[in-house]
Amino acid sequence: MFYVDDNKISYKNEKVLTKVINKLEGHFGKLELSRGREHNFLGMRIKFIGNKVHISMEDYIREAIDMFPEPTSMKVTSPAKKNLLEINNKAEKLTKINSELYHSIVAKLLWVMKRGRHDIETAIAFLCTRVKESDVDDWEKLKKLLCFLSETINDVRVIGASSMEILHTWIDASFAVHDDMKGHTGRTMSFGKGVLHAKSSKQKLNTKSSTETKLVGVSEYIPYTIWMKNFLHNQGYKVTGNMYQDNQSAIKMEKMGEIPVPGIHVTSIFVSFS
Repeated sequence: MFYVDDNKISYKNEKVLTKVINKLEGHFGKLELSRGREHNFLGMRIKFIGNKVHISMEDYIREAIDMFPEPTSMKVTSPAKKNLLEINNKAEKLTKINSELYHSIVAKLLWVMKRGRHDIETAIAFLCTRVKESDVDDWEKLKKLLCFLSETINDVRVIGASSMEILHTWIDASFAVHDDMKGHTGRTMSFGKGVLHAKSSKQKLNTKSSTETKLVGVSEYIPYTIWMKNFLHNQGYKVTGNMYQDNQSAIKMEKMGEIPVPGIHVTSIFVSFS
């Protein structure tokens, strides 16, 4: 993997790694190396424990919290306010200094969210849409998110697999929850232990029903599942998949559609809360 001037190399044979590193150093000069089962990489503290990967980002999150000029010690249980997706067009705009600070902190947390903290993805997805016109309401929403991160700063992302042959995909969507009446999709993939990939975002289309909203959600995310399936196939894994939804009408339309998804089985799953 290459990211600007940061690289990660993995191979089953240690001698091959040494050979590659020697070639790189022969061209670029002496490199700063980290070998073994623990690494600090681009703000992530990565540990390989057994057959699982642990990713923590306490230091990087602490930097974002320290950038915020107000206390973030308030006890909260959620990263998002109930009115997260609501926009008050009459709310006072932030000053230039606070607007730039808001933008900087949100961008920093966007990096954190994608790599170590998928639990804040819905909040970040909305806050990112407000960086060009942030107001005092957005400031308060960011503050609650930072309070939540302060409470959960030691949480660790764990990625593993019950089986490398069955890829699970969950997709759900909420109808007309944005101010322009567009829906919002939440989706995730897993091999049975931890989140492999997740995405939470506003839909690009206006829909006329909950069923249609969920179909759009599947259309948006299923290419990620197909890509993952094909990628792993080329690594030597024979992967099949299950896709889970809670809307029977959407499930029937997907199963009976003219273009079925090869190797992906659509399943209904019902969750009840007492």
